[in-house]
Amino acid sequence: MSQWWICPWDNQVVIDDASVCGIDCSAIPKNINIIWWHGDHGEILYKDRLAIRERFTDFTPLIRYFDAFIRGAQRAKRPITLEQAKFVKARMLEALLARGRELNLSKYQAHRDNVAALLTVEQIADYDIVEGW
Repeated sequence: MSQWWICPWDNQVVIDDASVCGIDCSAIPKNINIIWWHGDHGEILYKDRLAIRERFTDFTPLIRYFDAFIRGAQRAKRPITLEQAKFVKARMLEALLARGRELNLSKYQAHRDNVAALLTVEQIADYDIVEGW
């Protein structure tokens, strides 16, 4: 299971052990300190509340940040590979499937197959995994 987090105050997104800075996180409310995702649920640590994380399960608002991670990782000193980008997108699909809402295995499998057939990292970053869910 991949572990991902977003640190909006420094525009940083991390997947596993890879960090990409410079991600536009301005749409994330200013009272959020860090957002974690643990495969089937997330946790938010707020700046303006007692430092106890609050759980959430809807992954869809985070997808754009992880797509931006893939794009930003292309410019890294050691750029993301096609297989790594596919891995990240596959984990995003699994997060959508795990959320339990509108569960549709055939749509998941169709998206998974579509991602597997993509030929560039940019295509993977641009591929809309929410369409059809």
